[in-house]
Amino acid sequence: MKSMLSKKIFSWFYKFQEKQFVPKKEEVDNDSIKDLSKRLKSDTYKETLTNILEWQDRNLKFWEERWLTFMVLLVISYLSIIIILWRTLEINPSSTIILVLGLVLLFIIERDILNFIFYLITIFVFFIVYVLLLVYRIQEVSINYNTLFFIVMVSLLLGAFISIIIHLLIKYRNIKLMIPQFKIKDTFKMSLPIEKILEYRLSICRDYAKLTSTLLLNIYPKNEIFFVLVPQHVAVGIKIDKKMYILDQKLPILTLEKWAEKRRERLRKKILKVQFAKITKEEDNIKIDWSLPHYQTNKISQIDEKINIHEFTVRLKKKLKIKRIVKDTNLENYLEVPITLKNYFYFYGEDEIIEFSIIEAIKNKLEDELTGNIKNINSITIEQRGTDLILKINLVKRKNGKRKD
Repeated sequence: MKSMLSKKIFSWFYKFQEKQFVPKKEEVDNDSIKDLSKRLKSDTYKETLTNILEWQDRNLKFWEERWLTFMVLLVISYLSIIIILWRTLEINPSSTIILVLGLVLLFIIERDILNFIFYLITIFVFFIVYVLLLVYRIQEVSINYNTLFFIVMVSLLLGAFISIIIHLLIKYRNIKLMIPQFKIKDTFKMSLPIEKILEYRLSICRDYAKLTSTLLLNIYPKNEIFFVLVPQHVAVGIKIDKKMYILDQKLPILTLEKWAEKRRERLRKKILKVQFAKITKEEDNIKIDWSLPHYQTNKISQIDEKINIHEFTVRLKKKLKIKRIVKDTNLENYLEVPITLKNYFYFYGEDEIIEFSIIEAIKNKLEDELTGNIKNINSITIEQRGTDLILKINLVKRKNGKRKD
């Protein structure tokens, strides 16, 4: 009996997870995805995987409101349920039983109760109870402590909900003008279809994971592709020559070990278990396998990789096409620009794919910092400071629009 119950619970949990980030077959076969896959595919793994993350970094913005708003409304929903049950239990116990049975029924039939409609219904119920109770108490003049507390809590919850809606209406008014089909209610959805991810260019981790998985299924259908899950986050992994590489929204690409340790430190956990869900495209559907063993990291990794700074600098210069070195002893003709790359020494590994993606990430960082002046780089030196890499950029100053050389 317990075994069947636990299987039912796990089955419901996995289905709930899948609804958030697993693409449907029609999304994998979407024409826009196929076109994007062709544009990003290159001759080698290192180039293609780097292209995927670079495209996401350049074209998608993190949808802060969608992640934060959902969490806030989740709290509001839980508090609403608690207060309704508390108040109805005090006034009418039979109503409490009916409410509890309704919530249990929603859970049993596996409906997603954490959606926008549920929030609206919850807040609407509170609003009606609040107004009726307020009118009733005003007529009685006297208000006891429990009733006052109830009114205050309902006012706070209702105010929080209204504030969120007003904020979204104001902030996304401009997006609505540029994308008429944009719908604010999509902010509250657990999962967005691929078409809207590409159209809105706004995403949170589960959207990035869905998009990345659809691209990889189109480009590398014969490779093993996985969703990689830790608390509050999901990314995508791909196995190449028995080694797993993690693609997580932005460059650089990381090995599973480095990615897991990064997430462990971010969550401030002593032990972090990483769960895998293998995704496979079949003829008529998408198959998900949750039976894979977990990966666990439980200590701060010792950084034992040694970067050959000279060779790394040479490859970076080649990427940036820095060929000419101006040999001018007058320091006034140069500008020193230090740029810190947080944790890049830690990310590094003696691996062609990892190094290629790191160099591409550094190139993008320099383009962001120097813009058009990137062509005035005279020399680059790299130093290690703890887990960071420090780039010291030597720029040739311009005078009257020309280089002083």
